[in-house]
Amino acid sequence: MNIRTSKKRGEYKLIPKQKKIEVWDHIISLPKKDRPKIVTDDNIELIKKDIWQQNIFWMDIIQGHGLLERTPQKLKKLEKSIYNHCIKKFWETIVKMITIATRNDKQSDSIKL
Repeated sequence: MNIRTSKKRGEYKLIPKQKKIEVWDHIISLPKKDRPKIVTDDNIELIKKDIWQQNIFWMDIIQGHGLLERTPQKLKKLEKSIYNHCIKKFWETIVKMITIATRNDKQSDSIKL
């Protein structure tokens, strides 16, 4: 059974906080040289609170890639292409959120002037 189609369309589970932490810690601990350039530790801190509240993001990353049933390490070992897709989607969303957050910071700084 394909992980991405194993759930009926529209059927979602709440993502346990511990599972979010497991996936977050795994991806954030990957080598920094493999991150997109905009993803610095400071920029991660800038959006961290918001990303933790994005349920659709976590459903996509965790449920959509079969991580409810396994660890990121096990996914990497068993289905490398799905694992790589998961990492790519994670960073794409982080980049979008950082871009929005830094744009908003720049706009609010110019309003203060």
